[in-house]
Amino acid sequence: MKNIAPIPDKADMLSVVNTDDYRLLKLGQKIAFHGALSGDNQIITGGGGVGKSYLIEVMKRHIPNMVATATTGIASINILAQTIDSFMGFRGGDISNPERMSKKLRETLKALEILLIDEASMLRIDKLEAIDIRLRVAKQNDEVFGGVQVILVGDFMQLPPVVNKRDKSYKDYAKAYGNRRFLFESAIYEEANFVPYVLVEYIRQGNEDIRQVLRNIRMGNQIQNSINYLNSAAAGTVNDETIHLVATNKKADAINRERYDSISNNERCYTATSTGDIDVKIVPDEVYLKVGARVMVCVNNQGSDYYNGDLGEVVEMGVDSVSVELDRGGIVEVEKHKWEFEGKVATDTPQDDKKSKKGLKKKKLGSYEQIPLKLAWAITVHKSQGLTLENVCIHTEGLFELGQAYVALSRPKDYADVSFSGKLEVKTIKCSLLARRFVMDISCKALARKEKDLERFDIAA
Repeated sequence: MKNIAPIPDKADMLSVVNTDDYRLLKLGQKIAFHGALSGDNQIITGGGGVGKSYLIEVMKRHIPNMVATATTGIASINILAQTIDSFMGFRGGDISNPERMSKKLRETLKALEILLIDEASMLRIDKLEAIDIRLRVAKQNDEVFGGVQVILVGDFMQLPPVVNKRDKSYKDYAKAYGNRRFLFESAIYEEANFVPYVLVEYIRQGNEDIRQVLRNIRMGNQIQNSINYLNSAAAGTVNDETIHLVATNKKADAINRERYDSISNNERCYTATSTGDIDVKIVPDEVYLKVGARVMVCVNNQGSDYYNGDLGEVVEMGVDSVSVELDRGGIVEVEKHKWEFEGKVATDTPQDDKKSKKGLKKKKLGSYEQIPLKLAWAITVHKSQGLTLENVCIHTEGLFELGQAYVALSRPKDYADVSFSGKLEVKTIKCSLLARRFVMDISCKALARKEKDLERFDIAA
C-alpha cells in the first residue's frame, strides 16, 4: 500500500479555505477536495449535475503538483487539459507496449506526483493496467502506479468504456479480459485501495421530484413509475428553437444539414488556426454559417455575457465575429476564441535544491483559434455530456448504450420545456447491473464515512 501523505494542518490550508473557490464548494465537494490533499488514491463519483467538473477546476487551481487529464476529447476540452492518451504517450490509443517509452516521456512520468483522470467511467480495464505498468517502469517503483497518487472522477452509471468487437485487436482483448471492461474489474483497482467520495448535492436540476426520478433512472430503480412521471412532466413542444438530442452523429448531421440547407441566405466560412500538437477540437476547422442558423456557443465569456451551452440564432456575420440573438434574450457578439492547452513535463533542473529530484513544469501544448459556434438544431448525447440544455427534444429511438438514456435525461434543467420524439419506454433505459452494484457500494462507503471525514479534515458542516 502506498504511503499516505500527511493531512495539511489548518494553517497551511488558510490560503485555500479563504478563497471564493473554496467557499463556493458544496459540503461533499469540500470533503472530496480535502481527500485529494490527503494523499489517498481517490475515486470521486456522483450523478449528472452534481458539480464534478467545477470541483476539478478548483483542484487544478489549488493543487499545483496535480496533472489533470480526461479519457475523451470532449471531456478534456471541458477541463482544458490533455487526454490521458496524450499525457501517457499512448499514441492513437496504442497500449500494446506500455513498458517502452521515450526518454522525454520517462522523465515527465518520473516526476509525476498526482494524476487526475476525468470521465473515468470510460477508462477501459486494459488501459488502467497499461497506465499502471508505464508508471511503475518510469518511476522504477513496483508500488501500484509507481507510487503516484491517482484520482478518478466519473459516474459509472453513465457511458461505459467502448469495446468494439470489429476492432482488429478485439481477439487479443477478449482472450485477456473476456467480458470485463470496467476499470474496477481489474486487480490493479483493488491493489490501489481507492478511497471513495460521492457528490450528492445537485446543482443543475432544482425540482426535487425530478431529482429523485433521475436518481431512479440512473440506478435502474422504479423504472416504470419514473418513465410515467417524465412522460407526463415533459410539457415542451417542438419549435424552431428546439435542440434535438439524438443517439448518433449520423442523425445529428442529417438534421443539421437539412435545416441549414433550407436557409437561402449567403454562407460564410470561418477557418481555424492552430499551433502545437492539438489532438482535440470542440468546433471544426471550418465552420460554415448563415444568418438564420441555429447555433450553440461553445465557450464561456462572462465579460461579453455568453456561456458554454447558450443557444441562439445568427443575426449578423463579420470577419472575426458573429452576432447571435440568444434564446434567453439579448444579442451578443461572439468573437473568435483561442483555446490554449497546457500539459506538464519534467523540468531540466531540480525542483528543490535540497533534493536531487526533478519536478514538473507547465508546458503550452498548443492553441486552437476558431469561432466558438456549432450548428445546434441537433447534437448527440455523447457530445452533450457536461451541458445543461433548455427547450430540448430527446429522441428516444436509437439510445442503444448502457447509461445513454440517463445522460440524455439528465441534461435538461426543467422538464417544462422538454419533449420526446416518442413515448419514453422501459426498454429505452439500460444500465449495467455490475456498475450499479459498484456505485452503490462505493457511495454507501463514502456516505457512511462522512462524519469521520468532517472531523478528520476539520470541515464545518
